[in-house]
Amino acid sequence: MKRIQLFISLIAIPFLPLIPLSAQNKNRFKGEPEIRESYSEKDKNHRFESLDDYMFNDENWNDWCYTLDGEFIGWYPIGIDCYAVEVESATNAKGGLKLPFMIHGIGPQRDSLRVEKTLREMREENISYKIGGKEVRFFTNYKSLKGKVELLTLDEVRQKYAPKVKGPVVYMINKFFIMHDAEFYEV
Repeated sequence: MKRIQLFISLIAIPFLPLIPLSAQNKNRFKGEPEIRESYSEKDKNHRFESLDDYMFNDENWNDWCYTLDGEFIGWYPIGIDCYAVEVESATNAKGGLKLPFMIHGIGPQRDSLRVEKTLREMREENISYKIGGKEVRFFTNYKSLKGKVELLTLDEVRQKYAPKVKGPVVYMINKFFIMHDAEFYEV
């Protein structure tokens, strides 16, 4: 049986260029960010690679909220080209978060959240904001350096690039499996 499989494999190799590209190869994203890392410095787009899927999906691990031009993108800055954005304001930045700060496009209902308290006030009053059931205390707003960016939910990406896929789907962004709250992420 192994001889037959090997023989069929050797015969099929010259015909591989004649096989049509799969839908996956046809729908490749244009302009994927290049990897820009050196021995001593991690690429900005891959700086969270030290996390494993358990830590990434642990609801108690991260209490950050990331936005792009005020629109919620998730609890980590993944799925965006970090070289095409700059930090406009952040909780831990020198100037702090510019208050009041509005976050738009949260979750499937496209909710909004108005942040009115500084980190110091939140600590003193022992409060936090909630997004998708997760407590959030720290905020970073990125500003696009290339004009308006069209953000898509993971389901919109699936509908656009794999319209024939129906039923349950597991999403992955920058090596991380999205195990819950997939409807909140935008890329």
